[in-house]
Amino acid sequence: MRTDCRNYESRSLRTGDSVQRCRLDLAPQAPWRCPADCPSFSPRPLDLAWEDGEQPAGPHDEPELTEAAFDILAQAESLLAEAGDSIRAEEAAKAAKKASRRRPFKRRR
Repeated sequence: MRTDCRNYESRSLRTGDSVQRCRLDLAPQAPWRCPADCPSFSPRPLDLAWEDGEQPAGPHDEPELTEAAFDILAQAESLLAEAGDSIRAEEAAKAAKKASRRRPFKRRR
């Protein structure tokens, strides 16, 4: 990962693991590796109040992804996108059904 890019993001989880990713999801093998000629690369601006934390312990080498691993990650991403679409459709159907059950307000005389 290019840590000097403004789109680089790193987070530490409660389990002690760290996640490093591109905020724009432009890396072809996202979130693990940025392309060398990224069209959206821009240097991180200087911030006088910036405090660097410690890098997490462990190897900082990027994992080597094979084509099979890349294909599996692409399939997982498409499955999650399909699941999100179906969940949104179900929620919209529930909301429409709930709205159709409402009775219009009737004025008492």
